[in-house]
Amino acid sequence: MADIALIPFPRQKTLRTGTFHLLPQGRLIANSSDAAEAAGLLAEYLRPATGFSFPMASGVPRPGDIFLEERGNNTVDEDGFGDESYRVSVTSETVALNAENHAGLCRAIQTLRQLFPPEIYGETIVAGGAWEIPAVEIEDGPEYRWRGLHLDVGRHFFTEAEVCRFIELAAQHKFNRFHWHLTDDQGWRIEIKRYPKLTEIGAHRAETMVGHDGHDNHRPCHYDGIPYGGFYTQESIRRVIAFAARRGLAIVPEIDMPGHVQAAVASYPELGNFPDRPVKVWPQWGASTCVLNMEPATLEFMKNVLSEVMNLFPSKYIHIGGDEVQHQEWTDNPRIKQCMHDLECPSFDGLQGNFMAQIADFLRRHGRFLIGWHDIIKCGVPKDAAVMTYGCAFQEMGGFKMINVDCSRTYLDHYQGDPRLEPLAFGDWLPLDAAYDFHPAPHTLRPELRSLVLGGQGQVWTEYIPDFRHVEYMTWPRACALAERLWCEDAECCYGDFLHRLSFHLRRLDASTVNYRPWNKDRNIRQGKTSC
Repeated sequence: MADIALIPFPRQKTLRTGTFHLLPQGRLIANSSDAAEAAGLLAEYLRPATGFSFPMASGVPRPGDIFLEERGNNTVDEDGFGDESYRVSVTSETVALNAENHAGLCRAIQTLRQLFPPEIYGETIVAGGAWEIPAVEIEDGPEYRWRGLHLDVGRHFFTEAEVCRFIELAAQHKFNRFHWHLTDDQGWRIEIKRYPKLTEIGAHRAETMVGHDGHDNHRPCHYDGIPYGGFYTQESIRRVIAFAARRGLAIVPEIDMPGHVQAAVASYPELGNFPDRPVKVWPQWGASTCVLNMEPATLEFMKNVLSEVMNLFPSKYIHIGGDEVQHQEWTDNPRIKQCMHDLECPSFDGLQGNFMAQIADFLRRHGRFLIGWHDIIKCGVPKDAAVMTYGCAFQEMGGFKMINVDCSRTYLDHYQGDPRLEPLAFGDWLPLDAAYDFHPAPHTLRPELRSLVLGGQGQVWTEYIPDFRHVEYMTWPRACALAERLWCEDAECCYGDFLHRLSFHLRRLDASTVNYRPWNKDRNIRQGKTSC
């Protein structure tokens, strides 16, 4: 056990003399209610493979106990982030986990789990398991505040249990944000009680596009002819939020507007530009030309939707998409021209900006902030908005707070190897070493720009990911690489060392029955980057 294969790698690690043995009589001792909640989570993690009961106790730890201490520092900054630093201290007699708050204890728990043999991640008792870990001191904390994983459930729907498993795996790798992409042209997945047709109609499409046909004008679309749908009730969403919060993750919901709204317009035609020409939930991939009209009633509709979203999600940021807004319908709608005249908007971008400014003001009055894809910058949104940049240079970001979602490094729907040997994917190529080459805030950035980078995020778009086993195949182990680059300083990251630790870490994923893609499955993957 001298080689501790932790992912992500901690800031400071010092091996001591001795070994701690987890025993059946071991207890969990917590110094507060928040620490007791974390201790309960730790017990749930350790019980299945060990069969030990891990009773809660109070007082002074005795040999074999695990002590959890949090200092009650729940202060958060203006963006909703708290102190996630922690300490793990293992002696031959006891284990102590120390943190400022519940989130920090959650990070400490995941580190502690990785110190045990990989079989600790299993769901059945391991007969004769030797549950021992080396004496070690670990002091750790993240480099970036926003460390996210995104899951698109609009194109393909995943059950509550599957979403929770996605969050669980994210928590194991110290991600702290789950970006839940809940609406799109192809499906509306969140129950809005004021507008029941959004799920009665918008959550279901008649069929689904097959293959890559239809991405250009030369090949017609083909469809499978199979009805498809699904959505989350508000009760289900509350359970997912609680599941994530218990693991120290906040959920950022995305409700797309004013583009990517065909499912909403199919449900309520008056939201669209041509109510007398009803549309259906879009069965095709890509961005539909269907966009919201800019009528006051439509703005009020979206505010009402967001009111219910905010009543569910405590997230400081509410994602409104704002990307790939097609202007064709606005060009053809005389009411849009009148609206632009009344608002003195010289362009369609200005019209979208006016709409988003009103949405941002509405969110701000409820103590929240708008976040969107970087397309919103050209619309002139307020400076307190945050932006996810997937392709433009940081110098073009105009002073906005940023989350780096570089599509060449973080889009997990891209191929991992030779397309002839891989499941059908959206396109492009992102092997493991390219994911590890992700730099959320490149060192070449000027200090004033670097300070605006909140962090980064991995994206799982699901056009070509129809089931959850496939989600896991596309996400892991590339998300392991992103987790490390978001947690660690650039100077501490070494791809060769990461591969060495990953070879052991995959045994943990095996014990968790994760359907990951073997990192060296395809010998065509670039494997030259093995030095630091």
